[in-house]
Order: sequence, then structure tokens, then C-alpha cells
Amino acid sequence: MPKDPGESWPDRVRENWVPLLGVSAPVAGGLAAAGGVQRFPFYLLAVFAALLLLDYWMSLAGDVGVLSLFGRLGTLSHLRGWARPLARTLSLGTSVLGGAAVAVACWIAVPQMRSWAADGCEPPPDVRVMAAPENKGAIEDGADRFTKEQGRRTDGCVPVRVAVFESPAPGHALDEAFEGRWNLSERPHPDLYVPATSAAVPENHTSGPRVRVQGHFGAASPLILVAPRRVAEGLGLAGPDPVPWDRIATALSDAGTRLLMADLETTESGQAGAFALFTGSTGDDETSRARRSRLVGLVNPGGGAPADPDDLLCRLRTLSENQRTGAAAIVPLASVEAFNSGSPCGGGPVTENDRLTVVRSAGRTPAVDRPIVRVRWGGGADTAGNRYAELFANWLSRHGPEAPTGSPGTRLERAELARSRLLMTEARKVLSLDFMLDMSGTMNAPAPGGTLLANAREFVNDALNRLGGDDRAALWRFPGGGATRDPAPLARSAPVSPSQITRITDGLTQLRRADAQTTPLYHAIARAAEERTGQRTLVVLTDGVNDDPGHDDDSSAEQELRKALRSADSPQVYVLALKGAGCGKDLIALERALPRFRCLDHDRTGGSLLDGLFSKL
Repeated sequence: MPKDPGESWPDRVRENWVPLLGVSAPVAGGLAAAGGVQRFPFYLLAVFAALLLLDYWMSLAGDVGVLSLFGRLGTLSHLRGWARPLARTLSLGTSVLGGAAVAVACWIAVPQMRSWAADGCEPPPDVRVMAAPENKGAIEDGADRFTKEQGRRTDGCVPVRVAVFESPAPGHALDEAFEGRWNLSERPHPDLYVPATSAAVPENHTSGPRVRVQGHFGAASPLILVAPRRVAEGLGLAGPDPVPWDRIATALSDAGTRLLMADLETTESGQAGAFALFTGSTGDDETSRARRSRLVGLVNPGGGAPADPDDLLCRLRTLSENQRTGAAAIVPLASVEAFNSGSPCGGGPVTENDRLTVVRSAGRTPAVDRPIVRVRWGGGADTAGNRYAELFANWLSRHGPEAPTGSPGTRLERAELARSRLLMTEARKVLSLDFMLDMSGTMNAPAPGGTLLANAREFVNDALNRLGGDDRAALWRFPGGGATRDPAPLARSAPVSPSQITRITDGLTQLRRADAQTTPLYHAIARAAEERTGQRTLVVLTDGVNDDPGHDDDSSAEQELRKALRSADSPQVYVLALKGAGCGKDLIALERALPRFRCLDHDRTGGSLLDGLFSKL
């Protein structure tokens, strides 16, 4: 059909582009249904452009284009009377549909463009927060809220990024880190540190960072014993009057009640709870030592409990559903009050029968007070990062848990928490650990903190600091040097006395650089397991790969390992994979096949191999 004389193609575009969008919209919608809703604006533009191109090509050929047809619908002059209402409706409908298509396209495209803009943003300043395990979940929730409240900059970029990571167990290694020797290779330098108690606040040292307490994350809350009503009544502790900790400990010990607590090795609240339990039995006499051992034996039998107090109370609730199970817990009072008045554990509101009974203690009761410690490191100043660290510290001080009813409890001193750790270490079961270090050349690979081998040496030093005088320790290397595949002892197993620590430390100084060409991992474990020196645990620090030429093809070394660990008196083996790849499929297969074989890596232990190992032990 020839086009009308005098029709201008730009005029037709200007007059009819909205109805043309209305025609393009259904086509673009069909494509988006198949290819993704977020692509609708681009499909709409593509179909619209294709129709314009078609119309322009037809216009050059002298034919009536798509736009001319819309123009003729608009004028209606050439239609019969009965058809004009239909044409008017069609013209209006395509215009409305075109307008709606533009609105929908903008609604989808604007967030998408903002996302692309954010992808091109410079990295925002980081605020690094190290939190005690029992605080980590709450601080992470707070970090998410704080980041959202900061909004976005005018260029669409995120203004700050808050990274929360778990602090190591309180003790020597953490103290040394804040003295200036940051030996926590798995963790960055924190801008904020939120321990559970003021007893863990580091001291200022000449060579270390500057630290100061900048408020508290919520009000102080005393640690209390809590139990289902029937358990508290069975213990004789359900009355309204406060009960001395000495009597609480006696009731638990006499009844053999299962006691849930944050981990005694890795958390301050666990160690503060042990301080309370040991009240009245802190002496070195045989009776006090035996009583402490009985109490520690009641804590978390069969495995560790959650560090987060809310999760721990949910574990107690699950146990209490079994009427034959007698269990109690030591947690902050504020957590119990929130549990009894809310809808915890993802369920409905707590009923009267589900409410936990609080046993208020008489006398000195340790409290968690969650100090917010501002940490300033030497070197170049990150002005933006420091500003946001201050802002987040102030935000945390305003958004912490509310104060519980009654007394806030007593803040422990550093010396008291250290004393509790010592008593708890002596009270737990005796450990016998043989450390065996991989000396293959791959252990010289760089890693945070130096090399994989340097991290392995540091691990042994930190582990020795957790052992008591009744524990035993030994040091091995594998392979032993020269052409041998066998491991070689550097310090034979002996009680962890000052002289034994010196022998192990001297042995570690010999292991400055890995010098072996192979990694006979399976063979070395099998040979070390052949030494029958009583109940012991073999801790192997390696990159996690068995590289044993001449013994891989027929799996002879693996069969040797399986045979050695099936003996009734074989040691428990923990392979600690230091490399980023962690526990490979071969190690996982051995773990499934051998009850005495375990592999740990950073992912499996929440970022801390040391804490993960001791929680298993």
C-alpha cells in the first residue's frame, strides 16, 4: 500500500510512539516470561526499536508503515461509523498499554541500574569487629541493622562494611596478641573488640595497640542457674529465696544433673560460670579437686553446647521435652527473662508449663557486661574507617540487651578469670597430645602470619598454653629426614612441665623451613600410631595432601593407615588441614570409615582450628 503524500516519518514517530510501545509491551512481556522479568525493559526497547526500523524501511520503500496505520486509527476519518468506536478503543488501549509499559520498565530498570552502579563502586571503608563467641550472633545482627541505617550514598554506593569475626579463647594467646605480637593468623586486626566480660579487656602495652572501653553492649546481667520447674524442684532449688553457689553445685553434683554451659575452654561466660560453680571448692586438697572434677564432668556431656545463650536455652527446651532427662543451664539472667516472655526457638509464645525456673544465687555472682573496646593500631590512619568504628561503637552502646530485674551481678577481675581457667583445666580429663608437623616443601607456602609451617609451630605453642601440669605432650616431624618415610620424634611424650615445654620449644626451633620432597601422610600416621603409650591423641598439622610416590597407586599406604587405626588401643587422630582447600574428599572418606580419624579445617571449626580441636577433645 503506498504511503500518503506529505507524510513525514519523524512526524509519525512523534505522534504515534506511545501506541507503538503498547504493541511492543505484550511481545516484550512474552520474552521476559521466558528470559527473566528483570530483562523486560531491554526486551521492550528491542521490540520497539525493531518496529521503528521496520517502519523506516517500509517508508523508504514507499509503503505505509506501522506508524501510519496508528495515525489512521487516530484520525478515524476514513472509517465507517460503526467501526469508529472500535478503532477509538483500540487506539486508546494501545496508548494506555504503552504508558504502563514505560512505568513498569522504569520500575524494573532503576534498581537494576543502581545495582550496576554499586558494582562499580570503590570498596567502602571496613569496620572489623572481633566478638566473643557468645556475643557474635547479636553483634552480627547489630552490624546488619547499623549498615542498613547508614543507607546509600548519592552515587548508590554502600558507605561502610562491617565484618564480625569470632575472638579466640581468652588466655595467653589472646593476651600476647594485644601485647603487639598479633599471632592470630586467621583473624585481621580489629577496630572494635566486644568480649563477654570486663575481665577479658586487654591491657595497654608499649608495643601493642591503644585500647579503651567505649561503653557496653547492653546492661550487665548475672549468670544464673535455670531449669525446667520439675528439675528445679527435684534439686530442691525451686524456692523464692536466693541460694549460695556452693549449695547449687552440691545439688547438681549429688543428682548428676546434666549441665549446659557455653564451652569451658573457649568462652568467657563458660569460664565465669565455672568460677561460680567452684565457689567453696577452690582449694588444692583432694576433696576440692575431686569435687571440681565431678562438676566439670556434668558440663555438656557428649559434646559442646552453643555459645549463644539464646541457642543454649533452645537446647535446654529440647532436652526438657524428654521427661526422663534432668538438665539445667547456666546463662545470663537477661536471656532467660527474654525467653520466658517471648516466642523463642522459632515457635509460639512460651506457656506457663514451658517457663524456665530461675535459681537466684546468694553472694558473689559473676556477670557478663559486654564491654565495647575501641582498638587503635599504629600505621596509616583510615579516617573513614575510624569514623565508622566510632559510630558503630556508639550505636552498639544504645542497642544492647535490656537490664534484667534484680542485681546486675559482679564483674570479674582478670586474675579471677585466669584462676577459673586454671582450676577448670586441672578438673577436666587429662589429655595426652602428640603433635606431628608436616615437613614437606609445600608447607613453606605463604599464608597469613608467614607460612603454613610457621602457623603450625604457632599452633603448637598456643596449644601448650592450654594444657595443665597433669596433661602430656610430645612433638614429631614427618617425614623424619633423609630418605626415610617414617616420622621422627623430637620430644617424647611426658607431663607438661617447664622442662617438657622447653624440649618441645627447642624442637620447634629446628623446624624453621620444610625440607622434605614428599608427604607420606598416611604412612606417618600409621607408624606413629604403632607406639602404644596409653590413651593419647595424635594431632597432625599438614597441608592436607598425601603425596607418597610409589605408594599411591595401589593404596598400600591408605590400607596401612586403616589397619593401624582399627586396633582397640590405637590413638584418636585429628588431621588439621592448614591449606585453604581444607579437608579433601580422601580425608573425608577416611573420616567416615574410621571412628578414630577426624579432619578439621577452618570452615569446619568456624575459623579457629585451636578452638575447634579443644572443643572436640
